[in-house]
Amino acid sequence: MPNKIQMKIIFGVLLGAVLVGWIKLALFPEPPPPPLTPAQARAAQVQHVLDNAYYQVQAQIQSSMLDPDSFQRVAVDYEDHGSYLLMGVKFRGKNAFGALIFDHAEAVISPDGTVLSVGKPE
Repeated sequence: MPNKIQMKIIFGVLLGAVLVGWIKLALFPEPPPPPLTPAQARAAQVQHVLDNAYYQVQAQIQSSMLDPDSFQRVAVDYEDHGSYLLMGVKFRGKNAFGALIFDHAEAVISPDGTVLSVGKPE
């Protein structure tokens, strides 16, 4: 166990480190992140819309399946067409014979996140 002098030294060092940290933060704050470019802002908006719309799309796909519990997502991709987004969902599910099959569906999503349609690609 350290004696009183060693404890005072340890306390002084720790207090000094905390003070140096506070002074550094006060004098040299971290710069704000650079503003997003229009393309980065659009990509962030699209990603947010797709994240929220995906679960609605998945629910609509599952409602059309013979065995909704067999749904297994394989991949999700999208295309930004400006006035709408096109989401492609590749998935596996059981067919009438109980075998897992690979399938694909596409959803049209408005820029505000409303799912306009879900169906098979043409």
